[in-house]
Amino acid sequence: MRKVLLFAFVLTVCLVPAGLLCGPNDFPYVGLPLHERAEKLQADMRDHNLCEGLVIPRNLFPPQGNSDNSTGHHEDGCNCSGPYLAALSYQYAATKQPEVLQWCRETAGALEKLENVTGVPGAFGRSFYRSDKPQPHEEWFFFPGEWHQSTSMKGYRWLGDPSSDSLTHMLYGNAIYYDLVADDVEKERVSRLVNRIMSRVIDYNMKLTDVDGKMTLWGNFCPDLPKENLNFLLPLAHLKIAYHVTSDPKFQHKYLELIRKYNYHEEAIGAKLIGTLDATAAPWDDYLGMRGLYHLMRHETDPWLLGFYRAALERYWFVFKDKHNAYFDFIYQVLVPDSNVVDEESLKDLGTLTGARRWSGTETMRREGPDDVITGTWQESPHQYLLVYWMGRYYKFVPESR
Repeated sequence: MRKVLLFAFVLTVCLVPAGLLCGPNDFPYVGLPLHERAEKLQADMRDHNLCEGLVIPRNLFPPQGNSDNSTGHHEDGCNCSGPYLAALSYQYAATKQPEVLQWCRETAGALEKLENVTGVPGAFGRSFYRSDKPQPHEEWFFFPGEWHQSTSMKGYRWLGDPSSDSLTHMLYGNAIYYDLVADDVEKERVSRLVNRIMSRVIDYNMKLTDVDGKMTLWGNFCPDLPKENLNFLLPLAHLKIAYHVTSDPKFQHKYLELIRKYNYHEEAIGAKLIGTLDATAAPWDDYLGMRGLYHLMRHETDPWLLGFYRAALERYWFVFKDKHNAYFDFIYQVLVPDSNVVDEESLKDLGTLTGARRWSGTETMRREGPDDVITGTWQESPHQYLLVYWMGRYYKFVPESR
């Protein structure tokens, strides 16, 4: 029920207002060649949606917004920054451009700062920005009561109560960065960060906890608590990533314990709801599941376990095989190399993929007391297009000249 209500609320607040630009030479540049779109969207991303390397998913432009891009909705800061780091990592692996390497390090550093800013090793936030006092935008979306003044990084504010989405994307981006970009020094930094985060999850019996040690609202991977099937799949991926980047056997031991004692691998098969239940599912959960399987199936070597993960994958594919979702097509092709599912329809989907918008107008923003009425220009982050495009380029699904 909470997913249905949350999805309905997001649809309500995300209705396209007047002023959305839609020409081929206007953001988000639908109709331009894929590589030209990527270049333009990357420039817009860096100009308007990055705050110290962290993605601000929906940002208000100056003069109404702050010049450092910190005025906006921060709830999905970690959720967008992890995929953006993955996009940059694919881009660097495909192009070896020095400036992209610097961008990778910048956003990898921002993800680490999400932990540093809390002052508690292994605990991390949803977002942060530089300020020594609360600002009105903290009340504009979910979780206004979860903002804190940092005690470990003077002059910073940070947003708590990270979710299963936050953890998945923290690890997703760092793992791809580790594999494709990081040098020995950066690999060690990523290894230590992941070790701290996942050690804390294990210490709290597979619960994602805030700085107070209490389980966050959507942080339940615990074997002793009821949960959705997706939250059986995701912790297996989290632990597999942690073992991959740290080589610490405790992560593999916990992974096998969840399988042998609690049958997480069996429950994971049902991570994707199908049939009539699929209509009630939150669409972002599909991305979480596919991203979890992307890491699980590439790093697991046991054919028996791979059979369970393949069964989970095929439930997703049963729903999405005819929808020509370029990102899901790419993941399926990577995991099932002889499937030949990436075709012209996949590239057409990429060509029309927006995932972002820019608009000018008046927005009524909730807050305690009278609402804020803001007239200005907003931009939603185009990181999703960049992720899909550069993943396609890295795996040679998308021609460089396309």
